[in-house]
Amino acid sequence: MDAPAVQSKRPVARREPREKPIVQDGSFYKAGNKKVPDARRVQKDTNKRNISIEILQTEQTEEYAEVIVRAWLPGNSQYTDGVVHHQFNVIRKLKALEYLEKQVSGKDIFFRGSPILMFEDLSQPFNKNGDPILTGVGYLKLLTEMARFENFAIRDATTKASRIAQLKLLNREWRDKDEVQSEKDEEKMVQESINDEKASKPQRTAKPAPTTKRTITKKTARRTRTPPKPKEPEWDETMPKSEKVQPKEPDNVQEGEVSPELNTDHIFASCPKGLQVAEAVRNDKKPLTKKNINNKAVAMMPEYLDADDIKEINKCIAEAEEAE
Repeated sequence: MDAPAVQSKRPVARREPREKPIVQDGSFYKAGNKKVPDARRVQKDTNKRNISIEILQTEQTEEYAEVIVRAWLPGNSQYTDGVVHHQFNVIRKLKALEYLEKQVSGKDIFFRGSPILMFEDLSQPFNKNGDPILTGVGYLKLLTEMARFENFAIRDATTKASRIAQLKLLNREWRDKDEVQSEKDEEKMVQESINDEKASKPQRTAKPAPTTKRTITKKTARRTRTPPKPKEPEWDETMPKSEKVQPKEPDNVQEGEVSPELNTDHIFASCPKGLQVAEAVRNDKKPLTKKNINNKAVAMMPEYLDADDIKEINKCIAEAEEAE
């Protein structure tokens, strides 16, 4: 009797599971009049350039959360730091102000799917201590959002500090629109201070440019083909007075102007740094010439001016010279 056939065991081909790669896409968002990259897009660009980050400090208390991140170029040749500090009482006030703006403008504020009123009285939204006067459900919403924010404060600060440090090495704009606007407000305040100071001082009358005499060389005289004048007799003490001739000023003397003073109020009307340098030259009691302004601007580096400020000052002067 034949033995029953036994099916041969063949190895079963197994397909390894395919793992999807992590895609770091990211996009841009609009901040004011500019489009800026979000954190994912910044991470994508830094990965291409092999820029690494190092978390130097993370700290969170009941009052604040702070993170310091350092970004390194390849080979650790250069680094820059990004710092983010979340002060919780300030965040709470900002959120309350956002809700106040919504309620005043008539926009709905939702909590757990239902519209609510945040403030009891819009005519008096804050007390003497600066705390918001909210309804019961309004307090519940604000406290809930602050608890969530504090729970993720370190992670949020780390992400933002990393983005700031990476953007600095990528030579991109790393400030948000509030920081940019704050800088513009500071520049405006400085300009107004300079204008007020000038208005309080008596107006100076423009003085005519001083002149000096310049003697033409013999080479120039040959070019003009001016016939030589008869030589005057030299002064001799033994000569009689009737024959003595007083030495005369050479006839080949022409009038020439030295560097004139600049109208800095007009030239630097849109350049606060230029006005600052011009004021420093006045304080030194020197004429407002191009040379004196350039020398003073260089002397004010790097404490008050940088290379971009010097370029802007020279550009304003060059444009004024071209206009003349």
